[in-house]
Order: sequence, then C-alpha cells, then structure tokens
Amino acid sequence: MPRQPVALPWWSRILLIVGSMFAVVPLIMVVDTIGVFGSMILPYAWLLVASVVIERLRGGNHVTLGLPLHASSLHHVGKGALSALGAVAAVVLVIVGIGGTWTVDLRLLDTPVLAVSSVGLTVMLAAGEELLFRGVVFQALHERFGAATAVLATSVPFGLAHLANPDAGAISTINTIMAGVALGAMVTTYRSLWVAIGFHAAWNVGVAAAVGPLSGWDMMPFRFASVDTTMLDQWRWLVDGPYGIEEGAMTTIALVIIVIGTLRSNRYDAVVEAARYRRLFGEQRRTYTPLSAASSVQPEVPQLTPDDERI
Repeated sequence: MPRQPVALPWWSRILLIVGSMFAVVPLIMVVDTIGVFGSMILPYAWLLVASVVIERLRGGNHVTLGLPLHASSLHHVGKGALSALGAVAAVVLVIVGIGGTWTVDLRLLDTPVLAVSSVGLTVMLAAGEELLFRGVVFQALHERFGAATAVLATSVPFGLAHLANPDAGAISTINTIMAGVALGAMVTTYRSLWVAIGFHAAWNVGVAAAVGPLSGWDMMPFRFASVDTTMLDQWRWLVDGPYGIEEGAMTTIALVIIVIGTLRSNRYDAVVEAARYRRLFGEQRRTYTPLSAASSVQPEVPQLTPDDERI
C-alpha cells in the first residue's frame, strides 16, 4: 500500500525547518575535519534534505518544493541570472558615467583552483539562502496568509541577517530587504525557486568578481575587475559605499524596477503549479466528509396516530 501523506499545519513546517537548522550546528562542531567550505555547505545540504522530507510527508516532492528538474528550469535560472547581471552592469555604467572608474586587473585573480571553488561556493550559498528564506517557510506563510505577507515576513529577516556583515548600515539593510522582496516576487510569480536562485547567484558572483565588496565582504579570490568611486565625493551615495553597490541608491532603483517587471509577468512554471494542486487535492480529500457518510444516520420518522390517518 502507498504511504498515507501526513497533514502538517503551516506553523509545524516552519518549526521543523528552524529546528533542523539548529540541529545541524552541533554536528558541524563535532565534525571538525570538513574544513571551512564544508562547514558552510553542510547546513544548506541538511536544509535541502529536511525540506524534501517535509514535502514527501505531505504527499509532495522536490517539484512541489519549487525545484523541478526539466528544461524550463534552466530557462528560469538563465532568466534570473540575466536580470541580475543586467542590473549590476547598469550600476557600473552609472558609476562610470558620473566620473568613477572601472578597471580590469587579472592580477587580482587567485589560483585557478581557489577561484573556481570560490565561485562554486558562492553559488551554493546563494541557493542555500533561497531555500532557507523562500522554500518551505515561504510556502507555509503563503498558504496561510497570502503572497504579500509571505514576501514581507521573509524579506525582513533576510535583510536583518546581513546586519552582521562588515560595514552594514541602515541603507544596506533596506536594500537587502528590497532584494528579498524582489526574490520573493520571483518565487510567487514563477512558482519556482530557480529564477530566484539564478538571480541571487549571478548577482553575488557578478558583484564579487567585477565590481567590489559583496555585502561588505571584499577581495574575493575570483575578482578580475573593480570600480573606484572615491573621487565622486558627495555623489558616492548614489552608487555605493563601504558596503559595496548594495549601499547605493541606484541598486534601490534597479530592485524596484525588477519587482515591477516580475509582477507584470504571467509565465509561471506549470509543472510546479500542477504538482501543488495535486498535493492540495490530496490534502482536501483526506479531510473531506462525503455527504452519504454525513447522512448515514436516518432521521426519525414520526409515527402516525389513528386520528392522523383519518385526515
């Protein structure tokens, strides 16, 4: 017999995800041989397993989680990546246009092995953050409170989590929250995590490789170019700050444009939508009480008296 799916309320799914992330911390502390890269990847690998298990318990799978594996998935990754790289390029053009400089210097690159592995790590961390903030937790909030609440409720913690980064401040936090809104809009519109993963990964790699500090972190091993805005004086706030271009007003404008463009799109992943409808139908069928069962108790028929029969 097939396994009967389990009904998991929205709040229990959030607790399971948060609990799973706390559960992996002692494991990382015990396993001290995995190195820095391993300690950064392991929590998100654990999160992926926990997220798929939760979906399987509900009668879903990786598709209902928002991670379908088909040709359109690559299209969605590319769509998100092109949007991010276009936004980064637009900010760089504004920097050069108002008097800043953009310089290519291949001497900044580290060894090929370290550079390539760092790019891979950057991509995986971006995908892990999307799974954490826009995965099971986002779906649970979306199903219970709607899209707007889910976007805001995940974007604010996403922005506040970056306050621990070097040189973080009020403007950089607002822009990071705005980035969370853009990423949440992508997940809501396309029903898939792939667009958000493509955008997040391409933004991080593009900024770190060809612009400057990424969310306050400077000198990535795969950097080959950088911008210089120190000569802009009072206009520097328009494009960047010590935190990087994510502290500039141009990034805010770019993110607002991306949110508007995303919400105007109506091309969602039909495979994910169909899988979620099947899961929803299964959940409703388990709680549905047929009319015949509800009316199985026959109503009491009044007995006629001799006087009633004469009428």
